[in-house]
Amino acid sequence: SMLMNKTAAQPEIEINGALGFTVTYDNGTNSDFNVIDVIDVLPYNGDGRFPATSYSGDTTLGAIAIESTIARVFVSKRAPTSIVSNPSDSSNDFNTGSTPWCQMTNALTINPSAVPTSGGTSSDCPANGTEVTALRILDNQLLPSSQERSFKFEISTNGNAGDDVYTNQAHGTADTVSLSPQSPFATVRVKRRGEIIASKTISIWDPDNDSLYALPGNDVIYTFTVSNIGDGPVATDSIFLSDLIPAEIEFWNGDIDFGGPNAFPGTNRIGFTQTTGSGVTYADSTDLRFYTGAGTPTNFANCSVVAADNTYRDDLTHLCINPKGTLSNGTPNPTIELSFRGRIK
Repeated sequence: SMLMNKTAAQPEIEINGALGFTVTYDNGTNSDFNVIDVIDVLPYNGDGRFPATSYSGDTTLGAIAIESTIARVFVSKRAPTSIVSNPSDSSNDFNTGSTPWCQMTNALTINPSAVPTSGGTSSDCPANGTEVTALRILDNQLLPSSQERSFKFEISTNGNAGDDVYTNQAHGTADTVSLSPQSPFATVRVKRRGEIIASKTISIWDPDNDSLYALPGNDVIYTFTVSNIGDGPVATDSIFLSDLIPAEIEFWNGDIDFGGPNAFPGTNRIGFTQTTGSGVTYADSTDLRFYTGAGTPTNFANCSVVAADNTYRDDLTHLCINPKGTLSNGTPNPTIELSFRGRIK
């Protein structure tokens, strides 16, 4: 018998990543194969495979690599729902079939001047990789008994989203077998990805409800609100906030609540709150540093530890905050808030 196998280069890709597939055909008979014919209808929405392909955006056929030294490669842009994947089907006859198959160049690139082998014009052939809906390999290199051969190809993606699914399958035949086996399904999913948005607000620190105004000598509270609006979690420990403290503000380098009600737990200089299930933690000892150099710090390692001293500090020009944990995703959007206090000069 002839055996078909298909594997994915990786089971998951990043959003707009590339799909990679390997198709292997195996001669399990006692006779040589002189002609091997394989059709691969590329993943498409509604393909009925398992799991069914479901994705947003578009796909583009990319690089192809073939072990055979004399195989020819053909492509089609016919609607995938109307392509029969069995190479032996009459619709796939190179001379009289209804499915137009257009030969690629010897360099395995799309030939925009090609015409279908069964007749027609170049308008019946794909002009580029995005128009390709199916791939066909005709291999006339002898494949001895108990030997196998393979080819690989890539599909680039664009406009997809987390949890999108691409399922692929190949269908082959050979000149000395009567059956046309199909490969197992090869499935690739798009990873979910976190996406954060952040905002900054200011309010008067008025612990005794004295209706204070934003005047020199009074304190203010700056609050950063960070939410994950993506369809996946934000990578563990990856949130990094860098903030240039306004020149007219002296950072309060002590317990944010000192001298007023205990709005935040503990004695951290940064007040921290989060919505249920956000999955983030904060502690001054590991997550707060300062930067006093020129320019802007690009990561937490650029910043330095400064001990709390319960004084107002106008020499601390940049805050560096790196809360720990994984900001999860969901509805409503998981959110954390980080606040600091300063005095107006």
